[in-house]
Amino acid sequence: MKNIGYLVLFAGLLVLLQTGSFMELINWACIAIFIYLKVEKSGKLFIMTNIVFGIGFILYLFAKDYAVPGVEAAEVDIFLDRFSLVFILIPLFIYSLYIKAPMIDYLKWPELNGIILFPYIWSGFHRVKIKVFLPIVFLINIAVMLPFMIINGWNAIMEVLWFAIIF
Repeated sequence: MKNIGYLVLFAGLLVLLQTGSFMELINWACIAIFIYLKVEKSGKLFIMTNIVFGIGFILYLFAKDYAVPGVEAAEVDIFLDRFSLVFILIPLFIYSLYIKAPMIDYLKWPELNGIILFPYIWSGFHRVKIKVFLPIVFLINIAVMLPFMIINGWNAIMEVLWFAIIF
């Protein structure tokens, strides 16, 4: 039941941030602080993460609304708008350093002998090693996208290649 309460608390934060209801955000913060004082350690960590995320999101909205609109070129405007998303991550990164927890644990090299379970509609779950799964998925993506890239010419192939390298 407490997990549903945490979900409602986070969903409320997202709605209030998106609607720009800053007075209601103060009410949300008071409720979050009250809950913080009453819950165990994992709940306190979750609530603090929500508060830090909210601070980062407010910084993002401020940067997006006041720093980015002054740019005339549409491409630069889009780039700065997307780049301003880093303001959401900065407070989370600082908080992760403060609590001595890893911010991003996904940048490690995958365990290639690990197993992936995925369902097939007619025959149930199948198991496959990651080192087998990744090349198959890569080849399927190339096979599906290649006709579109050929139709659009060499520039489209180079754009996709640069996007893949940057990604």
